[in-house]
Amino acid sequence: MKIRIVLLLAVILLAQASMAQRKQVVGYINADKILNDLPQVKEAEKDLLKIKTDYEGYIMKKEQEYNQYLEELKLQLDSLPPLIRDSKIKRLEGLYTELQNFKVEAQKDMMTQEALLFDPWRTKLRTTINDVAKELGYTMVIDNSKGMVLYTDGKDDLEAAVRKKLGL
Repeated sequence: MKIRIVLLLAVILLAQASMAQRKQVVGYINADKILNDLPQVKEAEKDLLKIKTDYEGYIMKKEQEYNQYLEELKLQLDSLPPLIRDSKIKRLEGLYTELQNFKVEAQKDMMTQEALLFDPWRTKLRTTINDVAKELGYTMVIDNSKGMVLYTDGKDDLEAAVRKKLGL
């Protein structure tokens, strides 16, 4: 009798487990392609390029100042008293350190600016993809921007639906 009850419970559990499994519907999208087509992202790219250009110009100016000071020091080095020579070498080292520190800080700021300019649009795109996937009944969406989808028959590409929802 106990064996029948255990078998009956096992059959019931297996039946429930198989009914609980939901069919996976997987779609894909090239999110980078859509993101790069957003007018706001194109504007953000221009803004970021301006910041980068400003930093590069400033760095070039500082490198020229450093190199000019270095050349002048090379010409004077043998004729300078030790105290003045040491002072000028320390100034040269200070210019170099300042330049290197500025490059590091500029790089950090570029990353911060990139996040500030692009993250809102990445979030909007992600939200839109989620909304479209839910509307169309997809349980999973794969971003093939990096070439990770090895094969697809093209039927589950959500790009057109997402573009429509974004007004592109």
